[in-house]
Amino acid sequence: MKKFKLLLLLIVFSMPLYAQLQDSKWYFGGSGAGTHFYSCTDSALDNGNGSSWEGCVTMSDEQTGQLLFYSNGIHIYNANHDTMSNGYEAGLSNSITQNIAVKKPGSNHLYYFFTADVQGGISSNPSYPNAIGINYAEIDMNLNWGLGGVVSKFNILKDTSNCEKLTAVRHANGQDIWLIGHEYGNNNFFVYSITSSGINTTPAYYAVGPVIKTHQQGIPSLANFDAIGELKASPNGAKLAFTTYYNGITALFDFDNLTGAISNPIQLNINDGGYGVSFSPNNSVLYIGAIDTAVSFVPDNGKLLQFDISSGVQSTIQNSKIIIYNQVNCGFSSLKISPNRTIVVAHYGNSGSVVGDGYLGEIRYPDSLGFACNYVHSAIYLKGKTSSWGLNNQMENPDYCIPTATPEIVSTDASLIVYPNPSQTGYFSIINPGEQINNVLLEIFSLSGQLIESRSIPTFYKEFQLNLSKQEAGCYLIKLSSNDKIFRRTIIKLGD
Repeated sequence: MKKFKLLLLLIVFSMPLYAQLQDSKWYFGGSGAGTHFYSCTDSALDNGNGSSWEGCVTMSDEQTGQLLFYSNGIHIYNANHDTMSNGYEAGLSNSITQNIAVKKPGSNHLYYFFTADVQGGISSNPSYPNAIGINYAEIDMNLNWGLGGVVSKFNILKDTSNCEKLTAVRHANGQDIWLIGHEYGNNNFFVYSITSSGINTTPAYYAVGPVIKTHQQGIPSLANFDAIGELKASPNGAKLAFTTYYNGITALFDFDNLTGAISNPIQLNINDGGYGVSFSPNNSVLYIGAIDTAVSFVPDNGKLLQFDISSGVQSTIQNSKIIIYNQVNCGFSSLKISPNRTIVVAHYGNSGSVVGDGYLGEIRYPDSLGFACNYVHSAIYLKGKTSSWGLNNQMENPDYCIPTATPEIVSTDASLIVYPNPSQTGYFSIINPGEQINNVLLEIFSLSGQLIESRSIPTFYKEFQLNLSKQEAGCYLIKLSSNDKIFRRTIIKLGD
């Protein structure tokens, strides 16, 4: 029996070995709003505790998806929605763009929770005035009969002044983690290595890209508004991007997840202020939430921007910019890839203020260019609760909505071609220009994980056709299996 002659670019492990469900629940917003992503579907939650203005993070169990803890940037709450033991005032502020939690490599119960400066260090937690810069708390989930406890907090990792930007990337070794942030007032990134031995407290610095500094008179006085705005990594860990809140300083970078090096800055013009950032699940599209910060203190005229970054060429990327959605009396805040391969969008303005709305937006097919990405502004109803500016700043997981629990080796070799994709008619051709493949199992899944079709293909040579013309418009997953080799690709059937 012949095997796939495919370039193996990515090893995808089963759920018990690699994190799959750690971001299945999100809590955010000022009134206990949340969402639950399970089996590639989503539903609203309304039982959260506390008020979260911006930075928030929720951690669930990797294998079961059960809630472990969440934070609004100040307090840490357990799975019973009570303040975790020693979790009262465990972070600097809920008025920071991003905080983040990561599991300690090699451990099944220890976590780190990181918070950043408020606007470059203009304020601190009044209860802990010496807790400046980047701080972290240590959480042990073995304490208190599995409800967890904070064993230490306000551990100063880095002095001020830093932007409100924190993200994390899985190391190329599949185990360790890179923690990444940016200083305020210069163009310095800092990168920390986190291993089974703990946090290496000596960061590497990379002076690349534009300087992040607010050039304004100060509204309000002394506000470092460009310290605000998200920093995100692509799911494959190869790219970084950030934007800033007031002047919209925006740039794209290469990231080496083997060495932690940051290089090849590409500055982009968004013509507005910015806040939310997200890559698409396939790493080739960049989304930015833009706002007109010149209108008033309450941002107005929200835009969702899309860039095709696949070329890697600055002029080509800049020229690919399109506005996929524009609305007055609206602002866009956090953008986040969900476990079902969509991008969830927090927005505000329906109430006439910066308070979040009662719905979340959703980019349904974010790998698709142009309006085929299908942004829906009122996509997820929050059961009478409201969002705010943050969602769930989890480290991006490169595997989304995989309806299997068995180890697989996944190939993304371009020698197998799906055309056209997206398809208006629902007919797709799968082309194999290489050697013949025997005994292939074809499976087609909906985004909810439902098996639509399964059939055997004794001999796959040159081409065969899929017919989804009777299926509803949407996103589907095709899976071709032969021996232990798997080929998966998302296909999109467009609506009329």
